[in-house]
Amino acid sequence: MAITGATYTTIANSLKNDYLPKIQEQLEKKVQTWDLFSKKTDGIKGRDIYMKMFCKYPQGVGAAAAGEALPTPTAAGYEQALVQVKRNYATVEFDAMLEDEDNAIVDIIDYEMKKVTQQFQRELNFQLAAGNGTGARGVVVSIAGQVITLDAPVGQETLFFYPGMYIDIGTGATSTMRYEDILVSSVDVANKQITVVGTITNTVDNDVIYRANQYGLVMMGIPGIVAASGALQSLNPATAGQEFWAAKAFDKGGKWGTSAEDFLIDIQRTIDSIEIDSLSTINLIYAWNLFEYQYQSVLAAKRQIVNSLEFKAGRTGIGFVHHGRQIPILTDHYLPNDRVYFLDTTTFGLYTLRGLHWEEKGGGILKVLERKDVYTAWLKLYAELGITARNANGYWHTCGTTVGDYT
Repeated sequence: MAITGATYTTIANSLKNDYLPKIQEQLEKKVQTWDLFSKKTDGIKGRDIYMKMFCKYPQGVGAAAAGEALPTPTAAGYEQALVQVKRNYATVEFDAMLEDEDNAIVDIIDYEMKKVTQQFQRELNFQLAAGNGTGARGVVVSIAGQVITLDAPVGQETLFFYPGMYIDIGTGATSTMRYEDILVSSVDVANKQITVVGTITNTVDNDVIYRANQYGLVMMGIPGIVAASGALQSLNPATAGQEFWAAKAFDKGGKWGTSAEDFLIDIQRTIDSIEIDSLSTINLIYAWNLFEYQYQSVLAAKRQIVNSLEFKAGRTGIGFVHHGRQIPILTDHYLPNDRVYFLDTTTFGLYTLRGLHWEEKGGGILKVLERKDVYTAWLKLYAELGITARNANGYWHTCGTTVGDYT
């Protein structure tokens, strides 16, 4: 990108006027889960988000004889949730000798902005598509010296770990941190292992790994929202009177059904079950790529045409026909590999206090680090994923791991 006369002012202006719009555009394109849901600002007061969550149907309906009293009306029931906007950052650094190296600094800025944008996108994909709101990235199955073997999340054991990353290791039950700020030195994807620097002898099976200092500070993700258990937005389906606050779960037992025909019928039954119980309308099937391969394989075997269907501008998936209407199937390789989500996306909202922006306080976009000849700048995003009717959605879990697995 051209920066005429590389000075403090021109670079700061370019970060704001040239780079920021491109990063915002990439956020929409490369973070699909961010793009799917409506952006909302209602109910936000400071960092707090107040949401009405549907929990009881109105009862002022029914038949009555002539001259008899009409059905007694009762208001629809709602619970009010209070959650807080989460803060995400992306920080970059540049050599402070800006005026002296026009061509070099332009190349450096281009490179740094490209890489930090890619990592920021990947982090948001982790939070929204793979996360459960705690920041958990992996589950320990064993350790040998400084080598940790992971066994969850399924198929993504090492996807969100990188050399040079610092992690915390916490107990599975209470998330009390056993070790903090542990450096990851290497990642072995094939063996589902990460190697760290330092002593981690007290780490045990089922311990959970987080990015350092991020436990509980990340945005809620689809796996945490579309779940049959667990507290969410101040309600818990394990609490008497709050049983409604759960997504509908369907255990697939590690396979896609008993046959190709059974696979298709199960999709129909799942959608019917969710819609009948919640009076919702499923408008999206959202899954890891393997589900799409399975679906295409079944249609090919039945010699049926695979139809494409637009979900929203720029997002096109395969159309699944359900009782005379088509529901798009979209895939995302950041989603859990053993689940398929059946969503009423109108119940979701990305509550955004402020969209992606540069921090400009305290000396503008570029700031000089104390006692260092380095400029730093950071992007900020204040948002949280919320839902008003958790029970209007459902999911398959423990799905098949290969196409055509009916055993």
